[in-house]
Amino acid sequence: MNGPLHGVKVFDLSIIGVGPFATMILANMGADVIKVEQPGWPPTRQGSPPLYRGLSIVYMACQLGKRGIALNLKDSQDKEIATRLLKEADVFVENMKWGTVQKLGLGYEEIKKLNPGIVYGNFPGWGSSGPYAALGSGAPTAHTFGGATAVTGQKGGEPEGLRWYLHDFNAGSYISMVVLLGLLHRERTGKGLYLINPQVGASVAIQTSRIAEFLATGQNVPPMGSSTTTTVPHRAFICQDNRWLAVGVLKDSQWGALCRAVEANDLLADPRFATNPGRVQHRDELESRLGKIFSSKPSKWWTIQLRKYKVPVSPFLDHEEIFNHPQVKANRFFTRLKYPGIGTLPFGNMPFQYSKTPIRIRPGNWPGGDTIDIQENGFGGDPRSFQRADDYFGPKGIGEKGILDGITVVDLTQGITGPYASLLLADNGARVIKIEPPEGDYSRQFMPQFKGVSAAFFHLNRNKEGARLNITKLKDREQLLELLGTADVFIEEEGQSKLKRLGLNYHMLEKLNRKLVHCTIVPFGTKGTLRNQPASELVLQAMSDLPNNLGVAGEEPVRMGPDYAMSEASLYVNHAILGALYHAWRTGEGQHITVSQLGAILHQKSVQWVGTVDPDAWNGAMSWYHGMPDHPYKTMDVPIRLGPIAKAEEIPDLLSALGMEKYISDPIFKNPPDAIMGLTHMDAAMDNGPLALQAKGIWEEIFKKWRGRDLVKVLEKFGSASTEANNYQQLYEHPQTKAMGLFKEVDDPKLGRVKYQCPPWIFAGVPKVDPWPYQDIG
Repeated sequence: MNGPLHGVKVFDLSIIGVGPFATMILANMGADVIKVEQPGWPPTRQGSPPLYRGLSIVYMACQLGKRGIALNLKDSQDKEIATRLLKEADVFVENMKWGTVQKLGLGYEEIKKLNPGIVYGNFPGWGSSGPYAALGSGAPTAHTFGGATAVTGQKGGEPEGLRWYLHDFNAGSYISMVVLLGLLHRERTGKGLYLINPQVGASVAIQTSRIAEFLATGQNVPPMGSSTTTTVPHRAFICQDNRWLAVGVLKDSQWGALCRAVEANDLLADPRFATNPGRVQHRDELESRLGKIFSSKPSKWWTIQLRKYKVPVSPFLDHEEIFNHPQVKANRFFTRLKYPGIGTLPFGNMPFQYSKTPIRIRPGNWPGGDTIDIQENGFGGDPRSFQRADDYFGPKGIGEKGILDGITVVDLTQGITGPYASLLLADNGARVIKIEPPEGDYSRQFMPQFKGVSAAFFHLNRNKEGARLNITKLKDREQLLELLGTADVFIEEEGQSKLKRLGLNYHMLEKLNRKLVHCTIVPFGTKGTLRNQPASELVLQAMSDLPNNLGVAGEEPVRMGPDYAMSEASLYVNHAILGALYHAWRTGEGQHITVSQLGAILHQKSVQWVGTVDPDAWNGAMSWYHGMPDHPYKTMDVPIRLGPIAKAEEIPDLLSALGMEKYISDPIFKNPPDAIMGLTHMDAAMDNGPLALQAKGIWEEIFKKWRGRDLVKVLEKFGSASTEANNYQQLYEHPQTKAMGLFKEVDDPKLGRVKYQCPPWIFAGVPKVDPWPYQDIG
């Protein structure tokens, strides 16, 4: 049995982490991916440290399942080899600066002449237009510009950047989703497709549930330490053993369960705390009283008690605890692979599995390690033009409302992960019918409120139709079965055991609808003692080691401000569903998928895990792990993130351009040159913290005389990938954001003027789905 993308051939011209992570996902789903690499580049140039036997962890983790060929695309002979491969390929992927591949003669129009059926993807940092289009990008740039830094940090403190390149891999997840959509478009139309999805746009898109707060209220979202503006109690509490405990109550029933677990009958009886809006309003008093309770006993005691009552809870784990956690082992969230010439190392397993087209994880090779074989045999098989099978089972023709026009999705989920997953399908033209319980989706009670529901619910469920059903009642169950009889996709988080008792599990639904793609979302996997425990955003972050890339060791943990763990799982739900649809359209058979939220965030961090086992030097991933807080640099207005200067010899010219001539001979700007990067270079910050802080003080003394956007322009002339540290208001108003079309204002006859967030992708010739509010159909 092969993965759902078996037979798909990918020409991978991507670099560093963003594109390679995307094509690694495609390779794990069964695609034949050939990674094209610059000949003569040493292995250390293939990614970030730490290294193993001289090979980057980024390269190894992102090369899984691929083959590699070294080609100089400026050489005529190598260009001819590339041309032969492109004639065979189904997909082309690159993520260099806008215009780079066009200069190489590999733009879409040129490749389309060679191969009209190709799905061609440009995935630059900033898109194809706007004042920043020609600039480079990276995770720190995207994280900072996109507003994630502004909502992260200690409560009342400075904004803080994540000390890990997670937004590279987030962008990679959007790219793989977009490529899968391109393949589905080709299946239904018989034609190739041109795709664009900028990295910065992906970093904005993943924050939908938090940006919703700004769009609804016009107020910026502040950093809140370990807590959040949306739900209470949802934060870290210090326990008697001096260990922090993540507690995440998402709905009122969990609040009642928490009170019973900690024997706080007085809190349970207090009407001020009965609903989430009331608990948010009285946050300080409630958290203070809970803090005294949790400090009275050890974290292990409270973990056991809260899990008895099904309250989301977890201690904050480090990488060693995660590797050895029984739940992680039971669900095989890591797999150990023998990488050629390196040895056996742990890699992140894909967080979803298919019932009929299984995922397989295989090691890659050294850069260009398959050059001779590929030169002689290409992808393997004869070059061909795309031709749809005669027994094709999917929709045909161009979807007037998007690539998934004609596809029906029944969504039986609440909160963030499932609703954001179905929103991504709705934004591509699918008809999404959201089934809520009689009391409504619990996220309706999140704060702040907008038009009678929470801002998060309003924005995560736009472009959908809604109905309320009690599936434990026969009449309502019959209505659901009627919908599922003709649906294409069913997303649920009830679990197969519960659905089996109700006659709604996959094996029963398969008899009703053979083509149905049935996706089950689970928090911690289907095996192990936590398989039936609930999760929350903070609990998932605590269990995945994310807070160790923020804050200061020993102090209250800092959560990543966006709902990253929950939302990233949504992308993997989409990977799984789109891959299953691709298989279903070609074979006529659906299948069952299980996606784990914890598995998703662990896979997003899979590159970092590789760097924790005896690297050549203890740097890179591990220096970020316990580095200093990465605060933006203050300017006259908006802070900026200071990136590295491409050439150390240009530092004197930069200092002169900024009016800092008196520092040209200062040793701090000569040795080490890393001081030019201040606290953004975590090796320098950890190994020489005082010097880095001294350098930052000097920079800020001058920067406060400059406007942030003007300063970024000067730094860019010297190759520095610096950017403004926008809050959501500044992000919304930025000209580059407008050029990428990330927001839209709509006049609604009932709601008035409404601000919406738009998806970041562009598909040439495919209409974008205009945003419209959730419609209750009964």
